[in-house]
Amino acid sequence: RLDFRVSGTRLIQFDFNNLAAIPDLVSECAGKFGATCGNPYSKWRGNASVGWSTGPALFQVRANYVGPVDDDGSSGYTAEELYRSHIGGYVTFDLAASFAVDDHFTARFGVNNVGDRKPPIIGDANSEQTNTYPATYDVIGRRFFVGVSAKF
Repeated sequence: RLDFRVSGTRLIQFDFNNLAAIPDLVSECAGKFGATCGNPYSKWRGNASVGWSTGPALFQVRANYVGPVDDDGSSGYTAEELYRSHIGGYVTFDLAASFAVDDHFTARFGVNNVGDRKPPIIGDANSEQTNTYPATYDVIGRRFFVGVSAKF
């Protein structure tokens, strides 16, 4: 059996006002990151997976996508060499497999971020952590997992 799954999100509008006392002070943060908008709010995000199962075995490949974003321009820097004004699309791939040993036990293993894709380095005054945005991009890198499930 072959399974396909696709899931995505389109951010149409994200208005941010960091000073509620002045309602006209609104920043449009869809597709932006920076000192005002904070973490990257890409307009497109999603993942897609393909799974193949045969008998007791299941194999799966998943792609994770975060769309491109632009700096909101509020960091105070103007020279391109001092800050990053654009972050391109970011894709990582995961692999997983499981095997039903019998009716009661299933073993699974896999690798997340197979290509060990590093997060984009920002390196400016946008209040990010570890020179990137760890809430949005994978800062850990490639990692392996193993597990066993039991039914009683």
